[in-house]
Amino acid sequence: MVEDAGRGYRRVVASPRPLRIVETPQIRTLFDAGYVVIISTGVDQVAIHYRRSDQRILDRLTVSEARAHLDSGEFLPGSMGPKIEAAIMFLERGGGEVLITSPYRLAEAVAGRTGTRIVPDSPR
Repeated sequence: MVEDAGRGYRRVVASPRPLRIVETPQIRTLFDAGYVVIISTGVDQVAIHYRRSDQRILDRLTVSEARAHLDSGEFLPGSMGPKIEAAIMFLERGGGEVLITSPYRLAEAVAGRTGTRIVPDSPR
């Protein structure tokens, strides 16, 4: 049992880093057919100081900003942490942008009205 960001306690299981994506053939088939493959989450946008009086919603952040918040403990391992780690890894390997949002707000997020966008650091 772990404390869940001010929402009480919940039962958790280990969430190790995946070794491979089991659905790779299906994802490849969809991608090759012209579909954009999306994995969404349970929140509309990423926040720091989550569920505190000074909570701040993040509309956009760079890889460096995301890493700084992750390193400072803003994104917990059993919650937003793995999503932020995956976003950083994707962008450091050449990805152009990550959009984090809920399935219910996906159309609005794609249109730029909600969601959190994580982007590569600007070239120096």
